Order: sequence, then structure tokens, then C-alpha cells
Amino acid sequence: MKIIVPLIFLFVSVGLWAQDCEYVLNDDITKSTPEFKIYDNSTPLETKKIYFSLYQENGVPFLIFKYSKNSKSFLPAICINQGARLSFQLVNGTIVSLLKAGPETCSYSEETEDKFQNNQTVGSLFYLAPDDIKNLQGSKINLIGFRTTSDNESFVISSISDQNQPRNYFIDNLHCIE
Repeated sequence: MKIIVPLIFLFVSVGLWAQDCEYVLNDDITKSTPEFKIYDNSTPLETKKIYFSLYQENGVPFLIFKYSKNSKSFLPAICINQGARLSFQLVNGTIVSLLKAGPETCSYSEETEDKFQNNQTVGSLFYLAPDDIKNLQGSKINLIGFRTTSDNESFVISSISDQNQPRNYFIDNLHCIE
């Protein structure tokens, strides 16, 4: 009886932990979490949005990064090559920089239903090393830095009042791909 109670607690805990994860199963060796809007900033002249998804292939974890920029003025193409970095300043002061994985990707234009005529969207994979995962699970996101060969941008991540808490993204979701 003394062994049964801890085992039941273990199975219930593991079951509840796993229920927090939603997956898009692509095949037997890959899985990803649904896309999550981590940043959304609109001004009268432009909007910028960042989406994250976690991806695992053959046990190797990645962050899928998608950046969308809409503007009333012309937007040049955005390319993410091997020199690109995605950095996070965490609330505890730690800075985590992720390396680009895979071939160069460049932005494409998407149809929009808003007032902006010009838009560019680009997506890429960034490798999550074990130390990166440990650091990202240990503290909330304060700032995202996105550096390409032609551009540097910083995005302040704020807490919002509803259930979507962008600052907690990694704390809440990294366990889904471990």
C-alpha cells in the first residue's frame, strides 16, 4: 500500500504535466507545439508580430521563429542566414543567444486584411542547446533581440492580463519537447 500511493501520485502528476502540451505530429520522428504570438506591436505606420513554436526532430529541440512586419511604406526583404542570432535577455539578467539552424530563409509577402499595403514574413529554425533550455526554463523573457546581416531589432516583451503570458513562454512550454 505504501508503494501504491506514491505510484498513483507519480502517474497522475505525469499525466497532468503532459496535458499542458498540445502537439502537431508531423510523423513518427517530429513533433511541434502550436504557433504562439509572443509579440504584437501596432502603430499607425506599421505592425510587427513575432510567433514562436517549439519543434523536435529525432530528439533535437528547435525554436521555430516567425517574424511578420506590415507597413504603409516599402519594406525590403528580410533574410536570415547562418550569421543570424536570436537573443533573449531574461528577467534574471541572463542573456541566451540561439544559433540559426538550416539554410538561409528570406521573407515573402502575404495577403493582409488590414490597412497596410506592404508586408514581409520570414521564418526560421533556431537550435536549442541544453544550456539554453536550462536558462530559458529558469526565468521569464524580458527582451528579444533579432540580428541578421542587414538588420538589428529589439522587442520588449510585456505581460498581458489574459491567459497568454508571453514572458513565460519557455517556462510553460519547453517541457513539451524534452
